[in-house]
Amino acid sequence: MPKFKKKKDKQSYTKNNQILPNRNETIRVDFEEGFIYLPKISVTVVKTKSGRYYVSILVEVQDPRNEIKEPSNLVCRIDLGLQHFAAIANDAGVFKVEYPKYLIKAEKRLKRLQRQLSRKEKESRNREKAVKRLAREHEYVKNSKEDFLHKMQKRT
Repeated sequence: MPKFKKKKDKQSYTKNNQILPNRNETIRVDFEEGFIYLPKISVTVVKTKSGRYYVSILVEVQDPRNEIKEPSNLVCRIDLGLQHFAAIANDAGVFKVEYPKYLIKAEKRLKRLQRQLSRKEKESRNREKAVKRLAREHEYVKNSKEDFLHKMQKRT
């Protein structure tokens, strides 16, 4: 079992340089070129405050899958605002990006859960449940924002 480092926030455990099981990948030595081939895999296990586990696997690959695209516009202005997420101006014109409705609703839920947590008695079972609910909602908001920003970056 992994031994996590700290109790607060997310906890992580990293294991490096493991040989893949059920594969014929072994350590090879190439005497002609003077190389040693080591199959590498690096694994990080993360437990979040909401109680979910995530596993991140880092491997080396020969050829990248994503190709780099050349931008269609050379100049672009971005204005981040309070009423709109962003106003983007380029050669084609100006368009505004609205905040997604699911993110606005999630942030309202977050405020409500924080108020509910502040009213709970310290060290009670109901407070522990409220902390877990709040941690789940924080994680949902974080993932939603990352997803929205990732989709905005990939949009053409």
